[in-house]
Amino acid sequence: MNSYFATVEQQANPHLRGRPVGVCEHLGGIIIAASVEAKMLGIGTGTPVWEARKIYPKIVLLKVDPPKVRFITERFLKIFSDYTDLVERYSIDEAFLDFGIKTKILKDTCHPGLDPGSTRARKDPDCNQDDSTIWSDAILVALEIKQRIRREIGEWLTCSVGIGPNKLIAKIASNLQKPDGLTVVRPQDIEELYDKLSLTDIPGINVRMQARLSAHGIYTVKDLSRYPESKLRAEFGLVGHYLKQLGNFKSTRGIVLPGDEPVKSMGHAFTMSRASSDVREIEALIFKLSEKVARRLRQRNMWGSVVSCYVRFAKEKVPFSQRREPSQNFGRSHRIKDFINDGRLISREAIKIFNSSGIKAPVRMIGISVSGLVENFLDEPLFRRYKKSQWALDAMDKVNDKYGEFTLRRAALLDAKHLAGDTVGFGRLAR
Repeated sequence: MNSYFATVEQQANPHLRGRPVGVCEHLGGIIIAASVEAKMLGIGTGTPVWEARKIYPKIVLLKVDPPKVRFITERFLKIFSDYTDLVERYSIDEAFLDFGIKTKILKDTCHPGLDPGSTRARKDPDCNQDDSTIWSDAILVALEIKQRIRREIGEWLTCSVGIGPNKLIAKIASNLQKPDGLTVVRPQDIEELYDKLSLTDIPGINVRMQARLSAHGIYTVKDLSRYPESKLRAEFGLVGHYLKQLGNFKSTRGIVLPGDEPVKSMGHAFTMSRASSDVREIEALIFKLSEKVARRLRQRNMWGSVVSCYVRFAKEKVPFSQRREPSQNFGRSHRIKDFINDGRLISREAIKIFNSSGIKAPVRMIGISVSGLVENFLDEPLFRRYKKSQWALDAMDKVNDKYGEFTLRRAALLDAKHLAGDTVGFGRLAR
């Protein structure tokens, strides 16, 4: 989906259409989604709010509206499911649909008008379609999906579609024409990608990785494809194998459906509206993030034995486009003896990790996660006094299930309402 959070707001409010819009987690942080109009001015994802206002003082800044975004996401996923049952919800604004050899396109009354509902697809192991038919049908489905999104969800919402022989190439293709694009990369077209793409155009290769590759004489995707895998492994370890795969545009992973992958960790992070050195505020944020992680663990009947804390400390204000060094970061994990899913216990370990950093700079962002997960773990305490905390958690969960998150909360969080509220973000969804 194009400029997703911003176009959702423009769809909901016609007065915002055609105007530069930036959506933020809070109005003192960064832009997490910019409208097409804002991007034309040089304001994009990651631009600090203060810099966006400097570029264009009249930019409309809005806080992200999680329920509204989730509602639209569910609607376009429903459209996707009308065409194939092989749909991977990759992030809040992105999905993969498989129309491979096991998917048969059934056209009822498909005609140039592409009426909604005219094309359907389903898994069919007996499918005997030839390759050209599969590709042409996938293009028809993509065009119809784009039309249905406009008709059924909103005319201001657009998506860019990439069609390729695997997930990696399809994702790359979807980025080649924005907004509202449709790009097809057939197997015979793959060689042309080497001349079109830079290293950072490949999903999984960021600016830091590009710098590391350049240090080894790898400046282009073609260089990466030709570089011996043995040397990549020697320099980058196991990551070297995946870099080689990326350089050859290979993707070994098929569609991942809900339940296909085990949950390895659960976490929450929050960027503060202003950098803070207030110990009470920092500890309250750690506690609230820990409670949110614990709540999700209990909802999945899971426990964890490894607590991780990641902190990004503030630096002086420098325009986003001129930054040369990342902010000072700190992260560490602690393995504990027990399996836990209580926010109080998680926060206790996380605060120990935070205090061990020894860094006195103001805090900008904190992330808490729990890994080493097990399901259906039962360690029932023998004595009544040790059972009380579990009874309290059970009661709190029941109240919050009925009336909403943090309706009932620990006293330590009474003044933390402004910290780590409900939000949505980009990136792959945790399962």
